[in-house]
Amino acid sequence: MLCLRSKPDNGSFMKAFFHPTVIAAALCLGLTGLAASVHADEQRTVRQAVSSGQYLPLADILKIVEQHVPGRVLEVDLESDRVHGALYEVDVLDSNNRKREVKVHAETGRLLEMDDVPVVSQPMLALPALLRQILAQYPGHIEDVELESGRNRLAVYEIKLIQTNGQRLELVVDASTGEILQGAPKVESAVQSMMALPDILDLLLAQYPGVVLEAELERERHRSNNAWYYEIDIRMDDGRQIELHVDSHTGQVLREKTKD
Repeated sequence: MLCLRSKPDNGSFMKAFFHPTVIAAALCLGLTGLAASVHADEQRTVRQAVSSGQYLPLADILKIVEQHVPGRVLEVDLESDRVHGALYEVDVLDSNNRKREVKVHAETGRLLEMDDVPVVSQPMLALPALLRQILAQYPGHIEDVELESGRNRLAVYEIKLIQTNGQRLELVVDASTGEILQGAPKVESAVQSMMALPDILDLLLAQYPGVVLEAELERERHRSNNAWYYEIDIRMDDGRQIELHVDSHTGQVLREKTKD
């Protein structure tokens, strides 16, 4: 029996899918007993998608599956995937009496996954090397790694990690290059172009010899340019304590104040 349905995938977008094209394909295969209880709006959604050419008919999907896993079709689900959108999940009993699961993109017929393993076309980095590359950028501990098939047959790793500062990150990383595609904390270009604090302190201590008590990056949000600057407290060798506002890009002293 061919059962076309949707799993309760955290509120997936459909519960049952039947349309004339699917039924015709099922009858051609000699499959009967399709469930009769369907929601009219869901049925109409799939019928329109197939009629318009947005989704491939089930008959075409089954031909694609047969090329990769010959056998007897047990069940077909139409599901919603957050990466790929609509996909057909087909369970097949192969010649060795093993139950196989094949996932095919509903719009393109592209093979996405077999037996819970993404089908990818490009060579991938060794996972230990990739994880070391990630941890060099975000020191911490890896919580979870999962290989997925992204759009355009791009193999990606979904990586969860806890940084040493306690912040959790969820990254999507190109499995071939190690490039972070999603989830990296955003850094403003203005911050990226700043001078390194040690270099700024070298300049200041040449002008204001003493001991640095505190250095803090601040932002003047009340100004139109939202400029970044360092607020640096120094106890000078002559006993005075001064507060300096220093341009974070040039090291120029913007303001000097003697503290009591």
